[in-house]
Amino acid sequence: MIPYARCVELLFDLIGHRLSVGSLANFQSKMYDRLGNFENGIKTLLLRSTVLHVDETGMKVNGSESWMHMASNKLLSHFGFHKKRGHEAIDSFNIVPLYNGTLIHDRFRSYFKYQCGHSLCHAHILMPIKG
Repeated sequence: MIPYARCVELLFDLIGHRLSVGSLANFQSKMYDRLGNFENGIKTLLLRSTVLHVDETGMKVNGSESWMHMASNKLLSHFGFHKKRGHEAIDSFNIVPLYNGTLIHDRFRSYFKYQCGHSLCHAHILMPIKG
């Protein structure tokens, strides 16, 4: 996460106006509250999909390994960050544990825990195995 003071500098560079750190904190808090309903709506619509694609990719956040988890259908995507890759992380987003359709994934062992249909992603199957 970018410190508020750095955000103030970046915004000044972009728009030529200085905002206070307090204003940025208030904006972030309000947006967090307002986007909660939006995120829940995305999750609800994803859960209604007959097919759901899921994947995760590792990334460094503040020097530590973290994971970006994704669930999507033809129209919508949900992205979430977690410090872990497996069941704990997948459960925390509350999509896959509630899903009843066909889950398309890369054969990651953790996905097979869930009581839904499973299909494997051809893009992952065709990737060469790293030695």
